[in-house]
Amino acid sequence: MLAFIDANVIAYTRYDAPQRPACTEIMTRVAEGTLAAVTSVLVIEEVWHLEHRGRPPLPAGTAAAATGLFEVVLGLHPEHLPVAMAFTHAGLGTADRLHAAVALGAGCGVIVTTDRAFDGFPGLRRVDPTDPGAVASLTD
Repeated sequence: MLAFIDANVIAYTRYDAPQRPACTEIMTRVAEGTLAAVTSVLVIEEVWHLEHRGRPPLPAGTAAAATGLFEVVLGLHPEHLPVAMAFTHAGLGTADRLHAAVALGAGCGVIVTTDRAFDGFPGLRRVDPTDPGAVASLTD
């Protein structure tokens, strides 16, 4: 199953936070090719934004390094906009709706994210990187 990696997973690999070990493990598996995963240009832009505006900012080069870990970084295309705009799932902001449109358009059935707003999103199963059972299901 192809997984879509959200920006918070990448960001937590660089922040001193309880999620750091689990998110680092996810990204290690992506880098090793043992987790079939993609991300998008918009996700990388969010990480890059955190390098410049985060509180605290991510270390410089985080977005560039993350980009290199993925075999595929999906583009954002005009056809994703009407799909994202049609989503009515409560709690998701505009960028998250675009992430969902891109992920679904690429055939991802899973989004790896700490963001609970994706819970119950039609067509995408949220995997919390801090839940070992859910993470194990990515390779089952």
